[in-house]
Amino acid sequence: REGFSYAYSRHRLRFYIWIGSSVWVLFGTFSALEPLFYRDILQVEPATLGWVNSIFGIGLITGTWIASRLPARYRTARSLVLIVALNSVGVLAYVGTDQLRVVVVAGVFWGLIIGVMAPLLRTLIQLNSPESLMGRITGVTQVHSEVGHLLPLAIAPVLAGIFGVQRTLI
Repeated sequence: REGFSYAYSRHRLRFYIWIGSSVWVLFGTFSALEPLFYRDILQVEPATLGWVNSIFGIGLITGTWIASRLPARYRTARSLVLIVALNSVGVLAYVGTDQLRVVVVAGVFWGLIIGVMAPLLRTLIQLNSPESLMGRITGVTQVHSEVGHLLPLAIAPVLAGIFGVQRTLI
């Protein structure tokens, strides 16, 4: 409760937590629908999803490496907002096609963006948290991440049934 109280009462922390949550909700939606996207839209074998996720992981690792070398002048809220916006571009490129080769390239790009975003987000949260509350505020961000991953599991399949898998992901 102390972590929630402090984090929600501070404009910057609240902003960082909620902008991160927007990305985790997106990931949760993908968790629910990505296998259907591969089956119904790309019309490929289930193993293909594993291969593309491995390639996505290469993007994540590369993005994390880049994030560890960001100059201090780029560790800002503006940079984070730009990266979250680029995340949306990666998502649209990934799901806005029925071509596997486009999905693979978009997956690397999207992974790279998430790989930069996640450490930058954590860094900004830590820079704006008092040391005595660091664990509690980290717990708040983890709760947001978990809820963001799980909440769409209840909603995304219903939306996919109404609008279709690809439209829901877009």
